Amino acid sequence: MAITALVEWAGIGQIILCIGTLAIPGALRWKTELRPLQPTMRQLFLTYAGYIWSTNLAFGLISLLSAADLLAGTRLAIAITGFIGVYWLARVIIQFTIFDRHALADTRAKLAAMLVLEVFFILLVCVYAMALAINLGWLP
Repeated sequence: MAITALVEWAGIGQIILCIGTLAIPGALRWKTELRPLQPTMRQLFLTYAGYIWSTNLAFGLISLLSAADLLAGTRLAIAITGFIGVYWLARVIIQFTIFDRHALADTRAKLAAMLVLEVFFILLVCVYAMALAINLGWLP
């Protein structure tokens, strides 16, 4: 499969991720869980959640609609593919070093979802690392 198609599929995956994450506030009972927080902390949490969601959506749309531009070898293509790759690498590192994976996977369904997401995040790192390597001329 050509790298352009992989970037497009990564974009589709990130858009699907954004659609799926719309269910997280209800599934994780954010209203109840965030109620004990001070209003400023609750607002900060929701602001960060909005920034992450918007960033994921933007990465998905850019990848789907401008895959060829992301592989053009320009300084902007290098910067964007590098940033997206580092972003998802940070997410993978956080997943395995900060999250309490046992608490997140207290049912088989949650365990399956967590494993699918982990594989997806790792694949995103690989796709954008390959795109970056192509942009830098390290791969044909």
